Amino acid sequence: MAYVIKRYSNRKLYDTQESRYVTLEEIEEMIRTGKEISVVDAASGEDLTGVTLTQIILENQRSHRGACRPASSTSSSSTARPGRTSYSAR
Repeated sequence: MAYVIKRYSNRKLYDTQESRYVTLEEIEEMIRTGKEISVVDAASGEDLTGVTLTQIILENQRSHRGACRPASSTSSSSTARPGRTSYSAR
């Protein structure tokens, strides 16, 4: 049976099995450990699982990009060629 997470209008996420509020990071960890998750709007019952998983992915991408930026205050754009995009490997 899927863990049911209720999302309230104030954007809080409530794990109904554990009877406690959880964060997106905790939901991500539940998924990584193999738990099936279902996120529903507390008022309407609308399925918000896809929206919530997308939010987790986007936040991971945002934090990954922040980690790949150079630590120095000088921008690398002065050495980049116009019209080209460069990617750094991790």
